[in-house]
Amino acid sequence: MSLRLPALVIQNKWVLITGASSGLGASLAREIAIKHGANLLLASRRLHLTEDLATSIQAERPVQIVSIEADLSHADGIAEVVKGIVRYKPVAAVLNAGITRYGPVSTDMVEADRAIVATNIMGFTELLHHLVTHFSSADERRAILAVSSLGGETTLPDQAVYGASKAYVTNLTLAVRAQLKTPHLSIGVFIPGGIATDMGALSGIDARSLAYRWGMSSP
Repeated sequence: MSLRLPALVIQNKWVLITGASSGLGASLAREIAIKHGANLLLASRRLHLTEDLATSIQAERPVQIVSIEADLSHADGIAEVVKGIVRYKPVAAVLNAGITRYGPVSTDMVEADRAIVATNIMGFTELLHHLVTHFSSADERRAILAVSSLGGETTLPDQAVYGASKAYVTNLTLAVRAQLKTPHLSIGVFIPGGIATDMGALSGIDARSLAYRWGMSSP
């Protein structure tokens, strides 16, 4: 039997979004702020883009927005986000940050793959630990949404490490949800198909993969 929790009220509350500078993260930020009236903690590596996004959102709805410059592949980046969590006490978090690369398995790709593992796996894991600990101590409803990928549900040639990292995100998220003993904390995973974002452009997928150009959705 499933337990249906009451809707999480986020109006005038803080919501954390990682990977918020563009693409899906930016679209989620706009939806959560403009439609639902939430204040935003926007974490990304590209501070100037999140600041531009904040200006655009606030022109449509006067919510509070704080931008955090943070590379989640490094401990100091995670520490910056954790400081934001402690200070602003968000009621929800969307863990959207992730990177990929396009190409074969080879020694030339080791550094790129190390960055994927550091961001998509280690950075995600550390931040999830912090959020579960922080949210479990609250006495009101809290929620975490992890953004995974359909690429983690199948083999993903030329993005093998990325696909494997997203399989990890899905598996870890569902395992943590199963072991939670805190009734007011809900945790879920969003598994979208391909989305045309800066991540594809920066990794070269958009120029090299026909599947990318034919099968991608907009954020």
